[in-house]
Amino acid sequence: MKSLIEKFEEKDYNDLLIIDGHMHLGKPYNFFSSGYTADSLIKSMDLNGIKLGCISSLHSIGQYAVKGNLEIENLVSRYPDRFIGQFGVNPNYPEELNSILQDVKDKNCFRQIKIHPYLHNYPVNGEQYHKLYVFGCENNYSLLSHTWGIKDIRDFDGITDQYPDLKIILGHSGGEIDAILVAADVAQKRKNVFLDITISFNYQGLIEWLVSNVPVEKLFFGSDATYNSQSAALGKVIYADISDYAKTCILGLNMKKLLGI
Repeated sequence: MKSLIEKFEEKDYNDLLIIDGHMHLGKPYNFFSSGYTADSLIKSMDLNGIKLGCISSLHSIGQYAVKGNLEIENLVSRYPDRFIGQFGVNPNYPEELNSILQDVKDKNCFRQIKIHPYLHNYPVNGEQYHKLYVFGCENNYSLLSHTWGIKDIRDFDGITDQYPDLKIILGHSGGEIDAILVAADVAQKRKNVFLDITISFNYQGLIEWLVSNVPVEKLFFGSDATYNSQSAALGKVIYADISDYAKTCILGLNMKKLLGI
């Protein structure tokens, strides 16, 4: 039987499920990106055997949430079998937030919530974000949040205790080494906390350490495209010194289960 590395190198993707759980539509303003259109994303996904992408608009994690959510709605309508929509809000505009929650509630294109406390300069435990946490619990939406640093992880530890029915994915697993160590502890003790391994650079041995210290069923693959290369992100998992079972869980099976697809 071929190993997963052999299948990947031979581009034998037929029985390999890869879901990129952390993607963006739009042109990054502070990163080089060789392709940021919908067609470029599809081309990259096909090249790397990625069957499905969970995606938010850069506008919706920035200033223009309504515009960004419409971009994702249009994208998913064009490629319903390739993308899962993540809607965003700008918590600094409460009236707009309330309107967005009412608008997305009955739209099948959205299955997840994406927030970016750093870009919005808004605290994880702020009042407007709590509206999202309640919405996620009541409507079975999982939530992916950008996290970077120990404070973000500790703040979310408190949020997960308040909302045990909300499935929370800690984007970048905290980003910094000391934060990743704390995030691993939180993921172990909180049944509703999951870790997104998306990081734009590579800590040697990180994937192996996470698999040894966190239930493998709680780890999700993500690339952060269009910021980063999907090929490079995949390489960190494909060539990690972990079992093929762990790789297949991280690359797609875990997200498939979370989304119920």
